[in-house]
Amino acid sequence: MQYKKGGIITMVNRALIICSTYASLATEFNEIRRIGLMNGYASSFIDTIIGIKLSQYRKNNNDVIQSPQTGSDVKKRMYVEIPFIEDATKEFRNKITHLCKKLRPDLDIQFFTKPPPAVQMLYQSKGPIDKKMKSDVVYSIKCTKCHYSYIGKTERQCVKRHEHDAPKSSSGQQ
Repeated sequence: MQYKKGGIITMVNRALIICSTYASLATEFNEIRRIGLMNGYASSFIDTIIGIKLSQYRKNNNDVIQSPQTGSDVKKRMYVEIPFIEDATKEFRNKITHLCKKLRPDLDIQFFTKPPPAVQMLYQSKGPIDKKMKSDVVYSIKCTKCHYSYIGKTERQCVKRHEHDAPKSSSGQQ
């Protein structure tokens, strides 16, 4: 669920950073809702994330207005992509955040997770297809009576195409 949430959070953060007017921000939020709904996210889930991130953004901006930051107070933002492995990801993110607060308080690290590869990507479920059994093959046949050749493409398997068009001779050769 965390990496699914990360996709919406990333789009909302992007909208908050690049939109300069409330009208463009509203348009961007509507686009995020549309994309989220098309990808099977619940409307309430999307709106909750938008509300949380907008509240955080407004809180941070109010703090900035009340106490202007000097050049040395500005934090450098860094984005870090980490693989999503449930509790291990949360623990890793917390440890890195803790270390950065101690060693580099000038960094604002933003984590985003990516889902692990699908299991089917790790295993080859089918064996390789024999050349004779492939379809949609481009082929060339040279004429035995002249110097011309014919180039074609078959939708059928090569072996079936060859059987269908092979000359009926006693030797069985073309």
